Amino acid sequence: MTAVVHCWKYETLFAGWFHYHKAASCSKIGLVSRCRIYVESPFSGATRTGVSLLGGASQVHVSLPINQFLNAGVDPKEIPLPHESGSFGSTLSQFC
Repeated sequence: MTAVVHCWKYETLFAGWFHYHKAASCSKIGLVSRCRIYVESPFSGATRTGVSLLGGASQVHVSLPINQFLNAGVDPKEIPLPHESGSFGSTLSQFC
């Protein structure tokens, strides 16, 4: 269980770095910084809002691609886990 948690932490750290430094264009930087402040604020722990933002990111980057695989009829045993492949994009394009 602890190995999964550590893997999840590193994956989350990489995803945050990628979205903040690589994927964000100049027009999106304001939104990224506002979300970052919102997640890291002292009140986010008390109100659980930071967790819900991170949960939304997990929904978009993990749950939705897996559901697309399942809807395409892929055997669940053949679906790559998020930590096994760098991206779902190349594998997902084979089925859609």
